[in-house]
Amino acid sequence: MLNGLSSLLYFIFYFPPDFGKLHRNRSKWQEIQDLDFGGIILYSGGFLVLCMGLSWGGVVYPWGSAHVIATLVAGAVTVIGFVLYEIYMPLNRPLVPMHLFRSRDYCVLTVISAVGGMLYYSLNVIYPTMVAALFTTDPVRGGLLTCVIGGGVAAGQFSSSLWAKPGGNFRWKLFFSVVACTAFTAAMAGVKYNEHAASALMVLASFFIGALESLVGIAITFSVEDQSEIGVAVGVYASVRSAAGCLATSVFATILKNRLGHNIEHTVVPALVKAGLPVASVEPFLTALESGNKSAIGQVPGVTPSVVGVAVETMKWSYSNALSLVFLVTLAFGICSSVVAFFSPEVEKHYSNDVVRQLGRGFLGRDRGSSKETGKA
Repeated sequence: MLNGLSSLLYFIFYFPPDFGKLHRNRSKWQEIQDLDFGGIILYSGGFLVLCMGLSWGGVVYPWGSAHVIATLVAGAVTVIGFVLYEIYMPLNRPLVPMHLFRSRDYCVLTVISAVGGMLYYSLNVIYPTMVAALFTTDPVRGGLLTCVIGGGVAAGQFSSSLWAKPGGNFRWKLFFSVVACTAFTAAMAGVKYNEHAASALMVLASFFIGALESLVGIAITFSVEDQSEIGVAVGVYASVRSAAGCLATSVFATILKNRLGHNIEHTVVPALVKAGLPVASVEPFLTALESGNKSAIGQVPGVTPSVVGVAVETMKWSYSNALSLVFLVTLAFGICSSVVAFFSPEVEKHYSNDVVRQLGRGFLGRDRGSSKETGKA
């Protein structure tokens, strides 16, 4: 519903400048020829291979295996090669203009946004797993519970646009949002099986993730010296945010799988054997339990109601313990982001009525901006 409303509002009110207005002396073919194809290949390929290595480690292959080491090294080298390529290659339209990172304010805001992306994207993977393992197996109810992330983010983005400017202190509003989303996300480590506490904390964490993203989106435009580069600057920080989110999702998913595997081996299996399940039936029983097929579970030799009860309880504990570790690991990134956010810029001095990029003509037949285009911030 929110996505539908957003699409409708975009259609009614958003009229970006057309190509001819933005590129008066260049054709579309010239723009295509200047695309940084080498950078696109190095950037996407490097991060793809790096994420593969992080996802494989300890799950598909051991961390010391050639598969994991080769992909991690190849991915890291490719990403480093991409940075060097962007710095030293004479490109008309570099994928990532490295001079943007000469601005301290731009770097600070990009780091804050990257950590916000790490929390947001990873929570969209980790929290549904938590809901299914600890709270409910009903897909409809589970889907409703996981909506708290999207709803919280949307509420944070919308409301922060209302309180970003009034009262000043933009820097401290951003700092508080970073600290809050870090604290509420890490607090998830202590909810155990409490569904209501988990939902409340997820709403609060998601709200401040949305708020910091909206605040960063406002501040990032002021950190660019050449205001004609607003578009590329926003695109770069958003790309870094997405890449950080992909890496974090791989890291957190790997931690979850490794910890869960450890718990199953050292807690679930001994408990099942102690409850009377034959050792030879442990593996097929766990496979059937994971599938959720009750008939397959009943066909495993040696399975009794007490064995099933022990399996359910120990598996819930295993998931709860593994998920707690993942949420605690988010503290490492969140604390670093909080320290960086302390040095975030004051943007009030840049406020003005100048319009650097006007929107196009809307349904009313007039330009949406009232000022002439200017090079000022």
